Amino acid sequence: MHDIKLRPARGVLAGLALIVALCLAATRVLAAYPDNVIKMIVPYPPGGATDVIGRVLATQLSTALGQQVVVENRGGAGGNLGAEAVARAPADGYTLLMGAITSHSTMATLEKGRLRYDLLKDLTPVAIVGSVPLVFVTHPSVPATSLQQLIDYAKSKPGHLSYASSGAGAPQRMAAELFKRQAGIDMLHVPYKGSGPAMTDLVELPEVKEQLLTQGVYTLPPLTPDKAAERLRAEVSRWAKVIGDSNIKADD
Repeated sequence: MHDIKLRPARGVLAGLALIVALCLAATRVLAAYPDNVIKMIVPYPPGGATDVIGRVLATQLSTALGQQVVVENRGGAGGNLGAEAVARAPADGYTLLMGAITSHSTMATLEKGRLRYDLLKDLTPVAIVGSVPLVFVTHPSVPATSLQQLIDYAKSKPGHLSYASSGAGAPQRMAAELFKRQAGIDMLHVPYKGSGPAMTDLVELPEVKEQLLTQGVYTLPPLTPDKAAERLRAEVSRWAKVIGDSNIKADD
C-alpha cells in the first residue's frame, strides 16, 4: 500500500498551576524557586513537533530561570502516559507537561471515563508556545501532484492508500477521517506512537530517499539519546543564530 503522511498540527501548551502562581508570588518565593532541576515531560517520542518545540522552550527556560530544565520523552497512548505522569507528580512546579491541546482534548473526549487523570482539574495550562500546520505528503509512486488528483486516485482504488498518524486520537487522524468523509474516499489508518517514528518510516522508503537525495537531503542513522540531544541542540542553536541575525520577530 502507498503511504500518506500527515504532519502534526498542534497548538502546544506547557504547564502546571504553580508556574502561574510563580508570576504572582512574592519576591521571597521567587528567590527560592527554582532551586532544583525542572523536568519537562514530552508525552511523545523524540523527533515530533511537540518534542522539538519543547526542547527549544526548555533551553530558553533554563536560561531565564537559571536552573536546568531537562526534557524527558514519555510517549504512548496518544500522549496520555506522559500527561498522567505529570498529573500524579507533586504540584511543586518541578514537573512540567509539554502537551498538545488538540491531542489531549481529543483523548479526553475519546477516552472519557477511562483516563486516570482529569485534564481540566489535574493540569493547568500556562501558555500556547507554538503551532504546526497539517500538510499532505505523498509517496513518490502515488500519481498525484494536487489534492484533487489524490482524491481521484483514492476513489479509483478504494482501500489501496494508507496514511500514517502519531496515534489513534492524534489531530492527523481526526483531520484524515474528516477528509475521508468529505471527499468520499477510503484509506487505511496506520497509527504510530508519535509523528517522529512515522516520518522516519516514510523517509526510510527507498523511493523517498532517492527523491530526497536529488534535492540535497539525506537521512542519518539512529543515534544514542545523548548524541541525538547533542545534534538537536546544535540544530536549534544554528537556527537561533539565523533568526537572530535576520532580526525576525514573532509577528513576522
